[in-house]
Amino acid sequence: MTDTQGIDRDAWPTFFDGLTQDQEGTLITIEIVDQTIGDQFEVERKPFLASTYDPRDDVVVVTVDLSGDNPPTVLRHLITQPTEVDLSAPAPGLTSVRVLTADGPANLLHFVPRRALPESD
Repeated sequence: MTDTQGIDRDAWPTFFDGLTQDQEGTLITIEIVDQTIGDQFEVERKPFLASTYDPRDDVVVVTVDLSGDNPPTVLRHLITQPTEVDLSAPAPGLTSVRVLTADGPANLLHFVPRRALPESD
């Protein structure tokens, strides 16, 4: 069973900044759940770079590395006018964040650790 924790709006800036630190080095899948057009994946298992919430513009920004190059080619996924944010850990090592908007689809951010490379002698 998964426990889901709602995040208070006044804690969103700190939450998303902390998510950046906590999920550094993980892969992210961004899923858009919309009853009209169905579920869509914006990205699947790409390196997560950062997340932030800007209260002035009322937008969550999730930054993803699409290329693996240095400097990276990035995607900035914008979630405007969010109304609800919650966090769950469906399994050990996995983290999911759900961001709802008043008139749009649900945005699901799924984080999974990268597989460790085998150690060489």
